Amino acid sequence: MSVNGPFKKDPRDLPHAGVSKANMEEVNEVCDWLYDAIDGLGTDNIGFERALLKIEKNNVIEILNRWDSTYGKQYGESFVQCFLNDADKRQRRVYGSRIIDCMLQRAEDYGLNLHPYIDNAKNELYTIGSSYTINENIEEMRRILYGTDY
Repeated sequence: MSVNGPFKKDPRDLPHAGVSKANMEEVNEVCDWLYDAIDGLGTDNIGFERALLKIEKNNVIEILNRWDSTYGKQYGESFVQCFLNDADKRQRRVYGSRIIDCMLQRAEDYGLNLHPYIDNAKNELYTIGSSYTINENIEEMRRILYGTDY
C-alpha cells in the first residue's frame, strides 16, 4: 500500500487503529439496544436512536465489528445495512452522518485521510442514494481503519 492516495501515512505503520479504549461493555450494550429496537415488527425509534447516540469515535469500529460478529450473523446484514434498512429519511441523515463523522475523527487521530469515502457516503445519504454505495464506502473506511481483516 502506497502512502500516496488517500493516506497521509501507510496504515500498516500505525498502531492497530481498530483497537481503542472503547468500553466493551458499552459496545455490547449498544448492540443489544439496537437489536431490541429492530427485532420484530416495526422499529422502536426511541430505542433505535438511543443506541445510535452512543456511537463515538472511540467505539464506532468496535460497535460495527461486534454487531457483525453477533446479531449481523443472525440477520445476515452488516451493522450499516441493518441501520440503512431500519432508519427513516431523517435518521439516515442524522445518524448516518454521525457514524461517518466518528469514523472521520478516528481516522484523523491516526493521520489518515478518508475524505473521498466520507464525501461519497455523505452525498449518498443526503440524496437518498444507494444503500449499497453507502455501505461500500463505510466498509472501505472500516477496512482502512481496522486493517485488512476484521
